[in-house]
Amino acid sequence: MVDELNRYDFITTSRGLLHQSGSKTEYFNLIINERMTFATQKGDNNQTTVANNGSEWVINLKGSGTQSSFTRFAVGTDEGAYVGRFLLIFDIKISDNVEIGRLGARVVDNEAVDSTYGAGQSRLLGSDTREEGNPNRRMEPNTTYRFIYVMETTEAEQMVQLFICAEQSTITLSNLHFIPLADKEEKVDGKLMYFGKATDSVISLEECAHEWAHEGYCYRCGEEL
Repeated sequence: MVDELNRYDFITTSRGLLHQSGSKTEYFNLIINERMTFATQKGDNNQTTVANNGSEWVINLKGSGTQSSFTRFAVGTDEGAYVGRFLLIFDIKISDNVEIGRLGARVVDNEAVDSTYGAGQSRLLGSDTREEGNPNRRMEPNTTYRFIYVMETTEAEQMVQLFICAEQSTITLSNLHFIPLADKEEKVDGKLMYFGKATDSVISLEECAHEWAHEGYCYRCGEEL
């Protein structure tokens, strides 16, 4: 499943890779029209930086004065826009042992309005009380972790938003895979199927020890406990 056939490089949108909230609408239009291109929204007037070499998208929040950044793209194939069900896989590495505020991915509407995208999708990892609400969520520094989601987009909700909120750290995204699936349900979905170290990402429900569980939900295997 995780092979070079389904891997996509990080390609920057034609307007650039980093923007503030005031220009996000222009970026959203580009993201929808330029499939599989990426842009990160940073806090206004802070020192967040982003670097992209194709295989890695690196967000530096150190010294920025903010915990939050949001990286967005819209899925597509060689034939153009893709609307439907798919697997999304990506790896993440955080440079320091810092508080995780919100970490993960969601399908969002074409304007990324907060009130429309939370219902029915998996909670984001981290301390944010609107999400996992786990103040002890940490990741080993410079260790690669993997997210695997089953997602579905619709005509009105075509963007994927990566929540990268890890205070005073450098976060590296890599190994992005997008795999179309046939079984559409005609509704927005964003189910976290796996979270854990990339070396341990093939595991059955029966084998999972639920070490990533918090408040009745295991983020490694996706089982309600």
